[in-house]
Amino acid sequence: DDDDDDDDLDDDDAGDATTTTTPPMPPHHPTRPDGFDDDDEAPRAAAPSSFASTVRDMIRSGYDAGADVASMVMEVTAFKLSENRSFDDAAPAALDAIVALAVRDAEAATSASPAASSKKQQLVLALKRHVTHWTPLLAKLVAPSQRRDQARALDALFERHPLLADTPDVARAALQFLYEADVVSDEAVLEWAEHTTAHALTESAPISDFLDWLQEEDDDDDEDDDDEEDDDDDES
Repeated sequence: DDDDDDDDLDDDDAGDATTTTTPPMPPHHPTRPDGFDDDDEAPRAAAPSSFASTVRDMIRSGYDAGADVASMVMEVTAFKLSENRSFDDAAPAALDAIVALAVRDAEAATSASPAASSKKQQLVLALKRHVTHWTPLLAKLVAPSQRRDQARALDALFERHPLLADTPDVARAALQFLYEADVVSDEAVLEWAEHTTAHALTESAPISDFLDWLQEEDDDDDEDDDDEEDDDDDES
């Protein structure tokens, strides 16, 4: 069978039981499937799911046990170092765990009092509460990441939580809370929007309006930097 040529021995070697074949090396893909360009960096294997799962379990169990955030920062950071993992590995797991806690709290609040407010309203409230609560951990694991890594973490977040991706106004709230807490930069959010495959989300009115506002903020920052450089030139 032609489809099995790569796996089978050639006919001439069929009688040699010691003959082995070496599988071909995978080609280098300069562009990731998710649209984020790796430029000239060598391809790096994704973190094993066990690492991300452990980080999520640590955050969830620590929260349920009432552990203070400072202790959780030390615990998760120590685990990251012991596993020789990067911020790019840890950031998506941390964001995922914290949003999962917010979703769980929103569902519990809605079940306890269905008439009080909608699940969407409860989720926005829970997201704000958890981002605020976990800001020290997010600042340690996500904020130091490069812009590209933050953008990838956001992409992974919306992929793992369809409830956010399918509810643009809640997704905007999540982005805004993370931005206002200095967890992700405006450049990272704009890069996420440029490269993500979630076009329906980025083209929705709530997200589009937020991206326009961020772009204006970014342009204003660039103008301020140019003005400062001009002032320095004048003084010299």
